Amino acid sequence: MKKIIYLVRHSENIRDNFISNHELPLSKNGIEKAKKLKEVIGYFDEVWSSTYKRTMETVSVISTDINISASFDERKLGTVTDIKYWEKQLKDLNVKVVDGESGFEVQERMYNKLIELLKSNKEKIVIVSHGAAIIFLLLKWCKLEDASYIDKRRHLKFNNKDIINDNLSMPDCFKLEFEDLECINIQRIRMEN
Repeated sequence: MKKIIYLVRHSENIRDNFISNHELPLSKNGIEKAKKLKEVIGYFDEVWSSTYKRTMETVSVISTDINISASFDERKLGTVTDIKYWEKQLKDLNVKVVDGESGFEVQERMYNKLIELLKSNKEKIVIVSHGAAIIFLLLKWCKLEDASYIDKRRHLKFNNKDIINDNLSMPDCFKLEFEDLECINIQRIRMEN
């Protein structure tokens, strides 16, 4: 049976150095953008969110029934002093700092939960997560062609087809199609801002 996963980066959040990263809420513009998600995605059986406030608020705009899992949390960055760390970690999923997570660790926790969800009887599932975490998960199936720390641009291909060749938006949406737990197609769905 074919199953669909919509992998969504949370909507636009406020920027405030006095609020913890985990507790950043959506901006007013972010709430309006999140409303468009339901139109883009349409019907779905189930929706999941990370434990972060901005992902839960994104989900709450499109559904009253929210499932929450730390498996979809953002990467634990740790204490980074190298300006090129972002790019290095994308190019080598084993790179990490002592108090952070590697891209591979993020990918594995997200992938394991995704497989669990695919084994359920649900056909269309929405997962709202975070930019870096989503990219690490996509790298399970996609090839990284290039990445630039200067403008946060990533170039990913799936089956020789460009999936991303720029930076991510808030929100951003990827439609993944699975057949027998195998990813057979990935498509980026552009959100009009």
